[in-house]
Amino acid sequence: MRPTLEKHFSNVIELTGDGFVDGGDVLLSDNDAFIGISARTNQAGLDELSSVLEAFSYTTVKVETPPSILHFKTECGLLDSDTIFSTSKLAALGCFKNYQIIEVPEGEEGAANIVRMNDVVFLSRGYPQSKALLESRGFNVVVLDTSEAAMVDGGLSCMSLRF
Repeated sequence: MRPTLEKHFSNVIELTGDGFVDGGDVLLSDNDAFIGISARTNQAGLDELSSVLEAFSYTTVKVETPPSILHFKTECGLLDSDTIFSTSKLAALGCFKNYQIIEVPEGEEGAANIVRMNDVVFLSRGYPQSKALLESRGFNVVVLDTSEAAMVDGGLSCMSLRF
């Protein structure tokens, strides 16, 4: 991917240590980099990415993702610079203490994997309570059919490459 990225960016940073980081375990707000430790992201990867992100003035917030969670963004997504849409299980960890939290309605935990692009929040189809909740809070919600990706545990954040 490096040659392709270099066509679009003058500065491409590559992690070269022994650690590993899955993009699904990284959630960036304006100032914080939430990094979940999971089966796909280890401490060495977190440490290396954290040192890179410090140069961009991000504060790393380490989250011990419960083993029952595939990766961090399976259970949360950034709605705006101050607000996180999160399952109650993840919110209970206390990792979002400096943010407003909108909890995903019970039974719709899969809705937590949202993607925000500019003023639009993309939400997977099948979560009417979550859609109504987000719209009642003033968010512009667009529902997308992600059923094919869901067959292999994929969500919106898995299907997005934003730059």
